Amino acid sequence: MKMIRTRIMSLIFGGAALIALGLMMSAFIQKVSADRQAEHAESARIVAEKEKIQADSSAIAAKMNEAEAERVSELAHCNNRLPKGCRDGKKTGEISTDTV
Repeated sequence: MKMIRTRIMSLIFGGAALIALGLMMSAFIQKVSADRQAEHAESARIVAEKEKIQADSSAIAAKMNEAEAERVSELAHCNNRLPKGCRDGKKTGEISTDTV
């Protein structure tokens, strides 16, 4: 009778040990999966940061190009309003020494 009771107890404890082992394996697999997802999220964050820096650089370059275009436009507009002799850098009323 004692032998049967010992055998039953060992089966119960063995089953509990197998269940515990299965739960531990499941937790380990979930941890590995979470670590992989964290690595993927970190690499995606780094890529997004690089793209943000590139976009900021492009925006700065566009602002500089816009400012240069406005400056050239204003210069052209001012040159169009000057008398024809002043556009070449000559002063009005100056006698031309160029021979035609």
